[in-house]
Amino acid sequence: MKSKLSKRIIQASLLGLSVIASQASLANGNGNGNGSLANDNANIDLTVALYATISGLDDFTMSNTTGSNYAGSDQFTLNSNGQVRVTATTTTLGGTNVTPDLSLDNSGSTLDTANNSVHSATHSLEASTDLSGNNSLAAGDYSGVVTLTVSAI
Repeated sequence: MKSKLSKRIIQASLLGLSVIASQASLANGNGNGNGSLANDNANIDLTVALYATISGLDDFTMSNTTGSNYAGSDQFTLNSNGQVRVTATTTTLGGTNVTPDLSLDNSGSTLDTANNSVHSATHSLEASTDLSGNNSLAAGDYSGVVTLTVSAI
């Protein structure tokens, strides 16, 4: 009997010593080697939506350049935080069948900005038409609407 009792006392003493050693280790800031009891990590994400603005586009007049050719232009500023496409469209000129040809930066009616970059630049919108095949157009003022549409690519 005595040996079983001694064995239990020794086990209890060893268990107590182990708990005391752990508590001393935590009290000294040695729990995990850096002074903190625990730590964890988490990722933090940020999603920035694509945006774009156009400013500075004003009304402009197409003037006679040579013969039956008419042309006009205006500047506008495009700002975007990513790749976008600008598309120029127009209506016919006030009650006629004349639809001006449009060009952005002398390169067609669409303009694409660079991929994966912020864009801030001034661009040109040009409109032109040739009236040589339109002999029934009376003298006068005609107007239409030009629309610049910015979209994601």
